[in-house]
Amino acid sequence: AALAVAVTGGVHPWRERTAGASGFQDARSDLRRTVEERHVERGILKTHDLTSFAGAFDPWARDDRHVFALDDDSGLLDLRRMHPELPVLLSLPGDQIGRLYAGRPPPGLLVELERLWPTFVRPSGLASRQATQQGASGGNVLLLSHAGVGASLVLPFDVAVPDTYRVRVDAVSGPDAGDYALSLDGTPLPDLRGYAPRPGRVRGAEVARELSATRHVLVARCTGKDPASTGYDARLDAIVGEP
Repeated sequence: AALAVAVTGGVHPWRERTAGASGFQDARSDLRRTVEERHVERGILKTHDLTSFAGAFDPWARDDRHVFALDDDSGLLDLRRMHPELPVLLSLPGDQIGRLYAGRPPPGLLVELERLWPTFVRPSGLASRQATQQGASGGNVLLLSHAGVGASLVLPFDVAVPDTYRVRVDAVSGPDAGDYALSLDGTPLPDLRGYAPRPGRVRGAEVARELSATRHVLVARCTGKDPASTGYDARLDAIVGEP
């Protein structure tokens, strides 16, 4: 009797959760299989699904004709600048493909700092993670928390197109934000003053810098906070450059 009650009572939740799991998984696409079955000769295939992207990520086995990318919600501008000859495609459920008829992006530089996390983020004395943030470029920021004076973060990044840029670092202010000294390749950038009574986008001051197509390093170091601030957090948004 006990076994019958247990089995009978478990049928409905089992069916409900199995259907939910199937519905979630059915929307996924196999990106490698997609480009083969759809006879995609070349293109940037972007997806919002981290699992699909991780399963297809194999730059050691493919040439530059096929590039798989996670959508950064800001147009994948630097990737498109690096591969201007490739069409941009959108992964759809069921191994389907949508064509994005986007033109070639204008010259410039856009590094979404939250996209560097966790692989390229080197924290010291603080925690870091991606965080959703209204008003930020791409809708997300790199959140620095549990910080104090002297805590720092090192962010290496590459430049797709070498040029002389008017470079700035954008962030989002808030009531718990601190002050950070910024430097690019060892040369100081204007400081970030993060405190504001309410969250709001902070456009950094521009500095002319010549950036080669090599590895560059942005360093953010906590120097203190406004007396009204409740913490030393920072919400770093993006490195932006205009030729």
